[in-house]
Amino acid sequence: MKKDCKGLSDATNEIYTQKGLGQYGETITGYRIGPRTIEIQGSFRITDKISVAQLRQNLNNALSPEETLEITYDLNGIQRKILGIAKSIKFTCTKILYDFYIAILCPDPLWRDQMETATSIVSWEGAFEFPVEITSDWEIGRLNKQAEVNVINRGDVTCGCKIVFYATASLTNPSLKNTETEEYIKLKVSLSKGDKLEVTTHYRNKTAYITRANGEKENA
Repeated sequence: MKKDCKGLSDATNEIYTQKGLGQYGETITGYRIGPRTIEIQGSFRITDKISVAQLRQNLNNALSPEETLEITYDLNGIQRKILGIAKSIKFTCTKILYDFYIAILCPDPLWRDQMETATSIVSWEGAFEFPVEITSDWEIGRLNKQAEVNVINRGDVTCGCKIVFYATASLTNPSLKNTETEEYIKLKVSLSKGDKLEVTTHYRNKTAYITRANGEKENA
């Protein structure tokens, strides 16, 4: 049975400052959100020593420090997830209950949605409707191409994104531009029909690789 859980909503903003000779106060030079530690306290009833030893072993196996844990938090039907690693596990014994304390360190303190948010720049738009009149220019669907799309970040902080290019024909040097900041990404690669190019711009995870039509992967 769970008794208490801490660290789910706490976030520490670490502020960096500097001060000069004779300066009143300080000047803020930067800031960051520090790592999160989630603490879970619980207990189970003691029935016999063998059962207690087995439960303790199961808990240690599930919270191996060599494995990355995914923690899901559900609040009134809204689910968020976060990754962490077991920092410590402690046990204490009373006459009736066997208490445990678990500390999980989450280097990335941000809670994330269960599912990624995706926006398509190119999509198929249905054109089939009743009654049907078959003519020389009759079409079931049409390709809807947009020069610009709005990608809304519904989180509380800035974040990177994953951009996926699907090649429907041969092309070279694909690019993507942020129309607000004028920043752009351009890759000096050649793609053939059926190739897929994935670009990730997340912090400390900036990657670009190609999955060829035959399934082979290579760095872009």
